[in-house]
Amino acid sequence: MEMKRLFGRPLGRGLVLLALVGTAVAGLQIGTAALGAQATSPLLPAPVVENDSAAQIETFYDTYGGRDTFTPLFRDAVETYMLAEDDVVAGDFATARARIDDVFEKYSMSDPVWTADNAVSGVRVGDIVGYNALRMLDEIARVGLGEPAVEVEPLTFTFVLVECASGVRPATPDLAESEPVDDLVLDQRLVADDYFVLRQSMQLFQMYVWAITGGERYLELDFQHVSECAEVDCCNGGNFAGIRDSDNSIRQLPEDVIEGSDMFLVTYPSSRPSDPVFESVEIVSGAMGSFDGKPNFIGNDTIFLDKDVQHGGEPYTDLERRGQLPNWLQHEYFHHLFNSFEEFDLEPELHLWFERSSWPDDFVGTFESDYFAEALNKRFYTATPSVTERISMATDTDIQSEEDLTGVYRRNPVENDWHTVEIVYENDELIWTNTAGVRCTLHLSSAGLFTDVSCPYGEQELHWQIDSSGNISITNIDGIETFDRVSDE
Repeated sequence: MEMKRLFGRPLGRGLVLLALVGTAVAGLQIGTAALGAQATSPLLPAPVVENDSAAQIETFYDTYGGRDTFTPLFRDAVETYMLAEDDVVAGDFATARARIDDVFEKYSMSDPVWTADNAVSGVRVGDIVGYNALRMLDEIARVGLGEPAVEVEPLTFTFVLVECASGVRPATPDLAESEPVDDLVLDQRLVADDYFVLRQSMQLFQMYVWAITGGERYLELDFQHVSECAEVDCCNGGNFAGIRDSDNSIRQLPEDVIEGSDMFLVTYPSSRPSDPVFESVEIVSGAMGSFDGKPNFIGNDTIFLDKDVQHGGEPYTDLERRGQLPNWLQHEYFHHLFNSFEEFDLEPELHLWFERSSWPDDFVGTFESDYFAEALNKRFYTATPSVTERISMATDTDIQSEEDLTGVYRRNPVENDWHTVEIVYENDELIWTNTAGVRCTLHLSSAGLFTDVSCPYGEQELHWQIDSSGNISITNIDGIETFDRVSDE
């Protein structure tokens, strides 16, 4: 499998039919929530998901044997994040603040009580019983009660829905052998009722992005379908089974959509076998990647629909989806943020923050979301360029001359002498040279940017992007990785 730097967790299992149950509400019915044609929110573009949280909470408890099945902390945590999300959607930050303060007064942030006997078999509401969602809401309420931003502009989060897939999938539970598979199709539950499941999954994360930009950006969702089938792969020495080249699916989009997107999420038909022998097999089917420097979330279609095999693999209830999916999105997005703020060296090794002893001395807390909050408040918020500038990735493609591309570029993480390069323009030639001393002539024309036929890689087109702050990223000469410009001198 060839893919950019991957960060991933198991993302789900097979295709399981979802029973849509719940009470009728205004608008389009699915579960116990709807897209409200008239609903508005100061933080969200229309349509806004109108969650009937009281009904969703009741349905959740009924599904798992009643409210008494769960500890008091569990009940307080999930009920608080559900109702506090409703508060911030409506712009009622004071009520949300009071709810969040109350739960953290009863159960202190970072206290081991959050991980003490609160799990229930088959239930998935985030890695630590709603804790990540509460910490995200804590940040949203803090910003909401502050001075409003002078100017608020949109960021575009583009879903790339790949309609079909073929290739190979695991043939044995040890993932040592593969078998051909074709005619895989995207689960249409993702598309139903104007992409309701995707919108519900995204809503808290959308408001969190608003918060970490100090209220300067709001996240719009765009849904794009790709009819060209993706290739799925597996069994190459690890436990990955999924899309081979998500970048190829993004390249099927219209150029103006690619340029106008700040983030992508590529979702594709699951290739997980339905045979019961795979029910206990952990399979990774997604990750965080990068497309021309822009964050690219990758996951098969079950990630939004069904829990992973460690949690029973059954469909999410609304309550679980609203706690779990923002947790996953935040986790993956911080890989991108740590890369964007590389000067702070907060992820020198993948997932190093899982080791508490690796944290900076001034960071407090215990859990992953504590680490993220400390990174924001003790590093990112005072950095230059700002969070807003670094995550605004929609591109201005107006390269006027070869000089616009010169500078020092790095592939992160830098692991060898091929991962740091300098592009110079001398004697009417644009030259790419890496630290290993390998040189390659580049040609810029109206047709694009190309390597010279004499290069070690042969003649190839390079893909490049410029964000709104003028930062340039170039997909490297072998077409696999992305190099970001770190200096234009």
